[in-house]
Amino acid sequence: MPTTCPAGTGDAKLRIANLSPGGAVDLCVLPPGESEYEGPIFQCAAGAGVPYKKVSRAFSYPAGAYDVRTVAPGTSCATPLASAKVTLAAGETWIATAFGGGTTGEAPLLKPLKNDPVKPTDGTIKLRFVHGIHKAFPLDLGIAAAGMVAAPVFSNVPFGDVSANGTSALGYVIEGGYARGLSEFPDPGVEVGAAKTGETAAIFTAMVKISPPNSILTAYGAGTIGDASAPVSAFMCNDELDDGNFQKCEDAVPTP
Repeated sequence: MPTTCPAGTGDAKLRIANLSPGGAVDLCVLPPGESEYEGPIFQCAAGAGVPYKKVSRAFSYPAGAYDVRTVAPGTSCATPLASAKVTLAAGETWIATAFGGGTTGEAPLLKPLKNDPVKPTDGTIKLRFVHGIHKAFPLDLGIAAAGMVAAPVFSNVPFGDVSANGTSALGYVIEGGYARGLSEFPDPGVEVGAAKTGETAAIFTAMVKISPPNSILTAYGAGTIGDASAPVSAFMCNDELDDGNFQKCEDAVPTP
C-alpha cells in the first residue's frame, strides 16, 4: 500500500517511464525538507505500477530538489530498486526513466530526463531519442534504407541517455537531446534505424510517424539484444499529451 499519496499540486511536473523489461515499476518521491517518501505515486493514481514500455501521465509537484526512487509494485518506498536526484523548476517537466533490472541481467538504473518546454511555431517538430536498448553499445539513429543507417540524426547516444548537444550529420541542431527543425512525416511514416556508432548496419529498423507539426516528441528504444522475451523495439510519445493515466504514445512498426 502507498505510504503517503502526493497532493497533486504545484507548478512543475514529473512522469515515470519504464524501459525495464522486468515488469512494472513505480516511483517514490521525497519532497524537500521531508523525511518520508510519498508514493508509490502511480499506485496512488491507478492502483498498479507503470508497465514496461509505458510512460505515466504527468504528476504535479512544487518546484524544488527531490530524491526519487523506483520500486517494484506492491512493495514499499523503503525497498528501492534504484535512486536519483532531480531538481524541478517552475514550468518544467521531467521523466524519471527506469532501465535495467528484471530479465536484463543488469543493475537497475534511474535517470531523470528533462523535457523541452518550448514548442515549435514554424510547422516543424522537435524529436529526441532515449537509448533504452539493453546490452547494446552507443547508437546512431537516423533514416534507414535496405537495413543500413547512412546519415544519422542522432550520433553516439549512450545507453540510458539522450544525444549530446551539437549538430547532426544531416545538419540538425541538437539541444537537450532534441533535434530541432524536423519535417512532419505522417502516415505511413518514414523508415528509421539504429546502428552501432561508427557502423551503418542497423540492429533495428521501423516505420515511424513524426507528426503533427509544432510537436515535441520522444522516441524510446527498448528491449534487450538477444532476448526473445524482450525483443528490440521502439515507441514514440508526444511530450505534451496524456491518455488517461499514461502519456500518449504509439509503437513503431518493425520493418523486415
